[in-house]
Amino acid sequence: MPSGFWDAFGIPLLITAACLYYMYRLLVLKDVKSVRSKTKRELKGAEKDAFCKEAARLLAFFAAGSVLAVLSAFINPAMTLLLILAVVAYEVMQWKKLDEKYR
Repeated sequence: MPSGFWDAFGIPLLITAACLYYMYRLLVLKDVKSVRSKTKRELKGAEKDAFCKEAARLLAFFAAGSVLAVLSAFINPAMTLLLILAVVAYEVMQWKKLDEKYR
């Protein structure tokens, strides 16, 4: 394990901070363009609000998974790797489903 706290846990905490920032942009600013391709159709009204809530929920799950990965590193590094892989796999599947729903 690296010697310093930030050496070991800086990247997962940075990922958590990035997720929280984009959650803010989605929930407060309703900035769909920050997480959605510019080539896709523009969402408006209730559809935009629903997309913002669902995307923010996925980001919250990813942020929580990142924090759990930091905490699980104190217990077992192998468990941390499996947790990260599971969270990323789930996130990819759910984001693809969300993307197809609001195509």
